[in-house]
Amino acid sequence: MKATLDVQMVPNLKTALVWGTLPGATDETIYIVAHRDGWFEASGDNAGGVASMIGLAEYYAKAPQAQRRRTMVFIGLDGHHNTGPGAAVGGVWLNDPANKAKLFAKTALSINCEHPSTIQTYARPRYLTGDVLHWSNMYTAQQWYAGGPSRPELTAIAVKAFKEFGVPLLTEPDQRPPAGDLGRLYRFTPGVATSEFFHYFHTDRESPDTVPWTGLQASTRAYAKIVDEVNKLPLSTFQRPEEPAR
Repeated sequence: MKATLDVQMVPNLKTALVWGTLPGATDETIYIVAHRDGWFEASGDNAGGVASMIGLAEYYAKAPQAQRRRTMVFIGLDGHHNTGPGAAVGGVWLNDPANKAKLFAKTALSINCEHPSTIQTYARPRYLTGDVLHWSNMYTAQQWYAGGPSRPELTAIAVKAFKEFGVPLLTEPDQRPPAGDLGRLYRFTPGVATSEFFHYFHTDRESPDTVPWTGLQASTRAYAKIVDEVNKLPLSTFQRPEEPAR
């Protein structure tokens, strides 16, 4: 099969990170991030993640500043679906040694909202005919990461929160974060991420009906619970020396 794509190339386009900050009672920080680009309608990847991040921002904005122990920073990332020079330039900027030293010196938690809810589908289940995908009335179990082996307190907080709000998980955590934007942050921040790369991932079937609101609500409430529990503990519980790049 041959395909021809006729597009106009526009050079020297600008990209941007979109920032929102809720000042807290201290200069310690919690970061919530979600990338804003995607393919086709991009409902699972990553409109759901952006919706989750905005929901968290709206929720915590209703609390008085004195009740937010740590300053909360929300970043709409410019994206990572492009390639070549300029790819994921916002994430690269955050990894610049001078920038990360300034931004993340007192970070207690970073949550990456990426594919937080997708519909559970099954390919050719036994005893059902046809080479088709069968839908369920449940959302997909998530790959997950919560601080890694060096932060057992964060892992315990996350597992308890996911269980409390009915977020299905794979039995074991990833030793490194699920593929996505936390991969740029986890070496120098205490990171949490849940993601799933479901059957309609990156296709034109990735429409709003593949993102069940029940799963989106469950993941977002769990993220909020993790924030609240982390805020009960000192910064030293979660901070570690930067891990070497792999």
